[in-house]
Amino acid sequence: MTGPMKLVALESTLTEILRRHAALRTRFIAQGSTAVPIVDAPTGVSLAIEDYSALGREEGVAKATELADRYRLLPFELNGGSLFRTCLVRLADDFHLLLIGIHHAIFDAWSGAILRWELKVLYQAYLLGKASPLPEPRIQLCDLAIWERHWIEAHDRPNPYAYWELRLAGVQPMKLPTDWPRRPGVRNSPEAMTAIELPSETASALRQMSRTHGATVQTSLLAIYSMLLARWTGRADVLIGSYTACRIPPGVGQLIGCLAANRPVYATVAPELSFATHLHRVRSAYSETLDLKNPVSFRISWQTRLHGVVANLWKSTQAPAESAREFQGKPAIIHHDLALALLETPDFIRGSVSYPADLFAPATIAAFCRDFTIAAHAVAHDPQLTVAAATSR
Repeated sequence: MTGPMKLVALESTLTEILRRHAALRTRFIAQGSTAVPIVDAPTGVSLAIEDYSALGREEGVAKATELADRYRLLPFELNGGSLFRTCLVRLADDFHLLLIGIHHAIFDAWSGAILRWELKVLYQAYLLGKASPLPEPRIQLCDLAIWERHWIEAHDRPNPYAYWELRLAGVQPMKLPTDWPRRPGVRNSPEAMTAIELPSETASALRQMSRTHGATVQTSLLAIYSMLLARWTGRADVLIGSYTACRIPPGVGQLIGCLAANRPVYATVAPELSFATHLHRVRSAYSETLDLKNPVSFRISWQTRLHGVVANLWKSTQAPAESAREFQGKPAIIHHDLALALLETPDFIRGSVSYPADLFAPATIAAFCRDFTIAAHAVAHDPQLTVAAATSR
């Protein structure tokens, strides 16, 4: 945060955000094998402050980066503890770093965009001594939970997870050939990332081709991803974990909470078929996973290692804001083997491929990104190209 800081306005901003969103005030208490949510009454936020303003700019940023690394890895007390915490780092009178730690149980990526927007709008209003300009939330997370429970009861479904339990019965997890052997018993790895971007001409052609074949760009990207995964693994059946926002009922789009779900896209890749036919198959598989009437159990998710190979594809009408580049901390710890994240805006399709640094060489992932870009260009211009031809190097 650059510019003069008014601590009272910032604390009032955070206080109002917690008042507006009950999920951020929610704790969980263990009762036997059940986690019972407790929603605390709204209270004022008093920011913890770390003052590095006496240090030079370079040393202050280095210490702030170390603090941010420790902060994001601090454990939460899951049995009764708060899942929301904040800290303000003062580097100079006009240069601050705001740290907000929130457990994933009450927060998802969609919520991050809402939080950043409300921080900006409320802080600007409070700086000018104005009241909040934001409308009251239409519902809270508990309202949605009650609605879902009533929906299940109304449809008389004793096991709402049965659909995917049967659909994925016997499906083996995706296992990518690695450059270095997996260490026995080690499930967490340091993250490495490689940027990926489709040329503007390819992106434009892909949009046109997708419209022609009645598919979204996200579906076409999934189809390309599945083709390359099939070639890499030698498997005909491909299982991808696809993150979905699950924000369909009215009012849920403006709600902070954890509503995202990792849902399966299970499709068969046949090298002799045209990409257009393969796209139709993936579109059916993607529609199947977007049917929220069929939730995915944690059991089948872990059995099939749905978090191993994932896709996070989304669309926005504007480019995301740039993050603070001065604060580059340690690599994150990840559980997946491969995660493709792509954002489509009117101007570009770009993102990254995340992977474990101790399993894959950068050159391997760079080659995957190059092959993805080449395949996207090929099928965007000739959707009748066979899958085999589209994925041949």
